[in-house]
Amino acid sequence: WIVRVEVESDIGRENLLKAESFLTENGWSHTPCSQIRQELNECSAGTSLPDLMNRYHIAVVSYGEPQFDAIGCFREAFVKGVGYCPPSLL
Repeated sequence: WIVRVEVESDIGRENLLKAESFLTENGWSHTPCSQIRQELNECSAGTSLPDLMNRYHIAVVSYGEPQFDAIGCFREAFVKGVGYCPPSLL
């Protein structure tokens, strides 16, 4: 799972460090590898999601503002396909 979090520029260094610490403590790297950075940059540049999914063989469930309906549909289809709900899908 990749979640890109953008913060306001006025968040302050202390709060930014707290956020990074939280992500690190939970096993989430806050600096993606170069391939993931490239994929995220292409999303931001307006490349169509189907093109990205075909080119990089990835599944983009939601991009931009959270689309909770799309995420829910993906979760239901995933659970139906594998027969159980992994903790990371909660």
